[in-house]
Amino acid sequence: MANLGGPERKWLRMLPALVLLGTSLTACASGAGATKIPSGLGKLGTTSTTLSPEAQAVINGWSADLREGYKILDQPPGPARANIVAGESTSEIWPELTKYFTGPSLQAEYLFLLKVKMAMLNGPSTYDLGNPVVRNLTAASATVYSCISDPGTTTQDGSPAPPDLGGDTPQIKVLRGTWTLAAQQGSWLVSGGSQTSAGKC
Repeated sequence: MANLGGPERKWLRMLPALVLLGTSLTACASGAGATKIPSGLGKLGTTSTTLSPEAQAVINGWSADLREGYKILDQPPGPARANIVAGESTSEIWPELTKYFTGPSLQAEYLFLLKVKMAMLNGPSTYDLGNPVVRNLTAASATVYSCISDPGTTTQDGSPAPPDLGGDTPQIKVLRGTWTLAAQQGSWLVSGGSQTSAGKC
């Protein structure tokens, strides 16, 4: 991603473009099996014996991708915000994201994290990745269907953040949808998808 020099001006111009991966990482409403960040797998704590090895590899990759997003989201916002204000690009601040996201989803992740850190928000305290199912699996791509949830981002005083920054009031919001993944150098990276809000999983 190009350097976002003049960040205070440019990030505000980008705010209306809330994009799917950032939203998917702050879905809200922790459910049964929710796990503390950053080590949790939600309901993915056990490996299904009914999945083929290829499908299990997709699930493992998908969960690792989303957990990395949650891990960064859970980090204190101050240092990242200071780096953004100093003119560092999002790709310089979070270079590890290229191991988990690609294409439009990588840019979406950068943008969402940029907005959350600039607003000095805290990441959600728990998350649940649901019960993912793999479809359309080829050697190069796959689709994961799931319903994920978390209690949302909060402000410094613990209040829910605005909905467009991953918060919600009341804090009951769930995302159901698909994530497309691309095989790159032996790993499955999130490359796109589509999620919609749902009442419950």
